[in-house]
Amino acid sequence: MNDLSAIIWKGCDPLISDAIHRVVEGWKGYSNDLNAKRSIIVLIKKFMDPAIVEFRTKLPIDYQYDFLGGGFSNYSDFLIRYGYDESRIILKKFEKDFSQFNYREKYYHESMSTLSSIYSFTLECEIKRSKKSRVRDKEGLEGGLNQNRDHVYCIICGNRTAFASLVAQKSDPQGASGKCRPSYKFCSEHTPVSNGKCNSIHKRGMRNLDYINKECFRILKACFLRKHVKLSDFTSLIDFYFSHYIEKHQIEDIYISKVRRHAYEMVRDGISDNKKGIMALKKIGHSQLAIAEGLGIRRQSVSKALISVPEKFRI
Repeated sequence: MNDLSAIIWKGCDPLISDAIHRVVEGWKGYSNDLNAKRSIIVLIKKFMDPAIVEFRTKLPIDYQYDFLGGGFSNYSDFLIRYGYDESRIILKKFEKDFSQFNYREKYYHESMSTLSSIYSFTLECEIKRSKKSRVRDKEGLEGGLNQNRDHVYCIICGNRTAFASLVAQKSDPQGASGKCRPSYKFCSEHTPVSNGKCNSIHKRGMRNLDYINKECFRILKACFLRKHVKLSDFTSLIDFYFSHYIEKHQIEDIYISKVRRHAYEMVRDGISDNKKGIMALKKIGHSQLAIAEGLGIRRQSVSKALISVPEKFRI
């Protein structure tokens, strides 16, 4: 089932939060009906448009016009005009511009949480679009591939999927049997079957998928908190670690494939929460002996953990 989900940030406007939940619930009915060829735009027009119009009136006058790229009163019209990919880039730019506006603190944080939730919803819509559009070749002719399927990036590692690679290379996706066989969810490294055999790398990746998704969420959370919280104000060692990690690698939540790639490599290389905590304490300025005493472990364990962490994951 092609379930739809989206991150709703704490403090999000209740109308927007309720509308997103309604779209998510409505989409489950669409994805359960294998014969349904309905567009998610129908649900967006019904639930999101009224909520977006109401939220827009709460923004400062100077920002109301620019909210949906200018000239669009309805969120659905904005998506139809620009497409999901370009729409989320416009929303992210507006979010950055708005973050510099010093409005009343309480409503400011609510607005930022709402904007981030709308951006997350738009990103999810891009990934879970309905199965109607077709891939067009460079002459504009429709091919036999379904462009709107979940093909943007591998759900395990964030690399380009086998399907997306074929589209980018303008290659013939037809196999010897005349049927289309590229993977819409996995890259060539993580396809379930490789050379006619079960792919052990795919199995390992699927076993770790929950951990990868967890690290993805932490990175996205750190990108969000970076706009509102000073590095010195973090109380969680994990949040402190990720805040420095995204600064080191210049990670932006607009590049979701890059976020997933970092999360995948972090899980693959065994960067546990214990190691993150040790590196965070080291960054703060604690000695190995103090870290060992604070965590209740031996100093040699601290030293061994620090040595085992590749340079990429150090802060």
